[in-house]
Amino acid sequence: EDVPTADRKRFTRVEMQRVLLERNQYKQRLFELEEAMHWQDAMRASKHEQLHPSAGLNAMN
Repeated sequence: EDVPTADRKRFTRVEMQRVLLERNQYKQRLFELEEAMHWQDAMRASKHEQLHPSAGLNAMN
């Protein structure tokens, strides 16, 4: 859009605050989901190691 900078619509302070709060909430949720995925992967690997103890040794060699 070729709208001059002075004529562009700007966010109010309250709108910007709301947008930033929402963004931070999404980021927090993303971190929580990533942590849950890592935890689940670790649990899956631990369970696999318990079922197949020799597989872990072979993977390291």
